[in-house]
Amino acid sequence: MGIEEAIHIASLICKGLKKAHDKGIVHRDLKPSNIILSKEQGVKILDFGLAKLETSLTLSEETQAGTIMGTTAYMSPEQTRGEPASSSSDLWSLACILFEMLTGNHPFKASNTADTIANILKSSPSLESLPSGLPWPTFYLMRQCLQSDPGSRIQSASAADSLLSASLETLRMPITASETQLTTKRSNNFLIFGLGLICSIIGLVVGISFKRPTPVLDLKPDKGNTGKPMKIPIQLGSRSEMSRAQRFSISPDGSQIVYANTVGLWHQSLHSLEPSTLLTRKITQEAFWNPACNAVAYLEGNTLYAHSIETKKRMVVVELSGPVIPNHGGGAWLPNNTIRFNTGDEGIKEVTLHQHGTLRSILDTTDADDNFHDASALPDGRGLLFATHHRNEGIDTLSVWTPETQRKDIFKLPGRILGYPVYSNLGYILFCSILPQSNMQFSKIWAFPFDLETLKKTGPKFLLDEKGGFSLTMSDNNTLVYKLPETKTKSHKLAWLGGAIQEAKYPERGFVRDMIMSMAISPDQSKVAFSTADANSNQIWVHTFESSTSRLVQTSSSVSSFSSILWKDEDHLVYDTWGTDGLFTWEDDLRRSTPPRKISKGLSADLSNDGSQLLAQGLPRWGRHSVINLDEPESEIKVLPENLTDVWAPKFSPSQKFIAFVAGEERKDSSIYLTDYPHGQNRFQVNKGLPGKQPFWHPSKDLLYFIHTKENQNEIYSVTVDTMPDVQLSNPRLEGVLPKSIYLGTPYNPHILEYHEEKKQFLFIEDQTPDSAVFKTIRGNALIIPNWRPRDPFKNPEATDKEASGSLP
Repeated sequence: MGIEEAIHIASLICKGLKKAHDKGIVHRDLKPSNIILSKEQGVKILDFGLAKLETSLTLSEETQAGTIMGTTAYMSPEQTRGEPASSSSDLWSLACILFEMLTGNHPFKASNTADTIANILKSSPSLESLPSGLPWPTFYLMRQCLQSDPGSRIQSASAADSLLSASLETLRMPITASETQLTTKRSNNFLIFGLGLICSIIGLVVGISFKRPTPVLDLKPDKGNTGKPMKIPIQLGSRSEMSRAQRFSISPDGSQIVYANTVGLWHQSLHSLEPSTLLTRKITQEAFWNPACNAVAYLEGNTLYAHSIETKKRMVVVELSGPVIPNHGGGAWLPNNTIRFNTGDEGIKEVTLHQHGTLRSILDTTDADDNFHDASALPDGRGLLFATHHRNEGIDTLSVWTPETQRKDIFKLPGRILGYPVYSNLGYILFCSILPQSNMQFSKIWAFPFDLETLKKTGPKFLLDEKGGFSLTMSDNNTLVYKLPETKTKSHKLAWLGGAIQEAKYPERGFVRDMIMSMAISPDQSKVAFSTADANSNQIWVHTFESSTSRLVQTSSSVSSFSSILWKDEDHLVYDTWGTDGLFTWEDDLRRSTPPRKISKGLSADLSNDGSQLLAQGLPRWGRHSVINLDEPESEIKVLPENLTDVWAPKFSPSQKFIAFVAGEERKDSSIYLTDYPHGQNRFQVNKGLPGKQPFWHPSKDLLYFIHTKENQNEIYSVTVDTMPDVQLSNPRLEGVLPKSIYLGTPYNPHILEYHEEKKQFLFIEDQTPDSAVFKTIRGNALIIPNWRPRDPFKNPEATDKEASGSLP
């Protein structure tokens, strides 16, 4: 059976299942013999004899004595164990049927029933036998629907049908000859993406679909380059990790790529796009290639490694000493085996292989800098290109370093985060520009002409991709790869969870926000203040629970964001703004008797219960925290001790005897500690053996909550802190499971979950974006543009460096 026909039939089956599932009916015995095809009715699903209403399933009906219901070969793992079936069980059966239509073989069937059940229970099937040219959405559907864990599968027939419909659209999309023509030049050292490679991709890849490309602006192309740019979506990593794939690095010849995600560092060939190979199961900084394209270097913790792609073995190049763990990476590997690499806070270092690890510092940070980001190589070993984070301002500057000129700042865009700069040997620098606190949602890709001899920008910037992207990487033959942003638009609501009091789940009733950044319940528990963001502006709101009304407190342009909303008392809020003039913390009088007061530079992390002590992040530098006495504005700012340099999301306890925080153990940010306040000399680990994040306190007693992620499920735990006679911590106690729709924020805006003492409920931020909004456009998570050219259709002639940053797209 052909690919398109099989997917078409599966789509019709999905539509039938959707009708049943919408009525709460689970089929429980979906198999080929229960499906009839006809020209008049399309697909008809028969034999609902085993079907049950999901809401009517009881323990006695479904699991008594481990009763197995259904036909063995098409049963889900939970059904073979005699457990209740759900709509995801029907989708498992559908995936088995589709697998059989595509390959001619059943994914689990064996010579006898016992072996078939064993195959179903032991693991997911191999998808290698799926036909080449299968669209990525169908490949994703097969992989997810055949997951052993029902919670990891696609949860609705509607979402599954969206994937199948997207696949049919891809298969029916015409590809003209002019759109597939690429240059096939070769040089001695570099392989250029050519027509042969594109053909090999078509034949070998599972998961690439071609989309008819269109220019950003309808202008005439450059002379000699009249073809449209080829844009190839690819999938790097599993779907569960795709939004976390980052730190791309393409080899100089454009044939392969390494990238990082929450699992580790991966290698991916771009010739065949076979499954990625895991290089190291550790958190690493940005990797970079040697000239021979057979090894990469990267920082893992305090150690710089050289890792062979061919042998999969690695060697230690040098170990860094000092208390600061490298927190940013990238670099250049020169032909003479000299390696220049970025460490972030500690500047840029240089070491030569096989010289006993002699380390040299070639560029230190200054008192005006916090760190350097995203270093990439300039050609022929000339130097490095990177982003500079100015202290208490932002990562708003692109810089270059060469041995002759040392550091030189070449471009600044206040109010934006600049990242992933790369040089094209056509004479351009490409980079991405991100709105602060937007979590990559509003990232744009820009470029400007650059003279490598004078190290000067020679023309205005112009927009490359208005739809956005980040983690740019460029090969020597101008193959550009970058990460695609999330396709879904956020849809947030404040929501209650748990508690004995039965009241509306949503405090603001039916009101939906584009994005809620952070929130805080007032000291008297009567109100909640929260910050919101959309494409045009940012706001601070205060919602009163009793009257169910919300009022606007503050608003700003899209380039000045609010976060970390805190209550000083019932009439005063403390928050921070990140805009064109830097990062500042403010105090705002809700009675409007006085204008907003600027407290200091830095990000407002937390306030003590009495409103007198403010924890500020970014003083004296990014990554460090200080305490500001709000009752005595002229008093000295107290920096937390040196042993607390790895603190994230710090929170005062109600008694003000402790600060709880997340520690960056190996940069995993999963260990939660208490430290005594104000001395900060002792540490007490809260969550031994239980990775955690986002700690927050009960409003009136020293009871600490934190979130633990387990098998794609977020659980909330509590720990009681007792100080009589010494500090004692209870074992973590499971409070409940958080909804899958919860929005968990980032380490920079951790105020996303609060406990209401009177209601005995948690207030959280719910992401209401439907699955279909995500699945509808899935065609990969990265984009390859072979033979990139700065063609006129990409240019925005109205964009100049003198324009106000607030007017940028």
